[in-house]
Amino acid sequence: MLSRNSFLEDVHKSVILVDHNEYAQAVEGIETAEIVEIIDHHRLGTIATLQPIRFRNEPVGSTSTIITMRYREEQVVPDKAMATLLLAGILSDTLVLKMSTTTDRDREAVSYLSGIAQIEPEEFGSELINKGMNLDGVPIEELIVRDIKEFSLQDRTVSIAQIMTGSRDFADSSAKEIQEALSRYQAGNGNDMSIV
Repeated sequence: MLSRNSFLEDVHKSVILVDHNEYAQAVEGIETAEIVEIIDHHRLGTIATLQPIRFRNEPVGSTSTIITMRYREEQVVPDKAMATLLLAGILSDTLVLKMSTTTDRDREAVSYLSGIAQIEPEEFGSELINKGMNLDGVPIEELIVRDIKEFSLQDRTVSIAQIMTGSRDFADSSAKEIQEALSRYQAGNGNDMSIV
């Protein structure tokens, strides 16, 4: 039997945005989803919601640090696998705690998680970074989109890509190829500006 409410079925998906808070960085279809929470460590973006939501934005080096803090606040101990994942997130985002954005809370989270994961953080972090920098045989186009963020600045769309390397040699020897690939990316996505 149909009633007048039959056609009002909620088709919106509930989502939590993690490590971003801008439409340009979100998954396709975010405009029709119901955002119920945001956990992030970046500058405030362009997301607007119809209802009040839980929003946590902290000036730390990694969103994984915020999630670790949340575990501790809730007095829940992550299992070894989750501790390893969170540890990898912090070490990757902070380049093994060497980035200028690294805070004491990141260091505390690494100490806590490495105890649970039974991992030596410096060695694990170095291994993560080195594997992440493996550029051998990877097409430049793929390297550009590995870590790219899109921002809306006034009326313009800007994309900023990062390519992590062990030294400047790769950037110097591949500069022309990188520029050409970035130009193709910009044209294909209709961005006003793209930077790597």
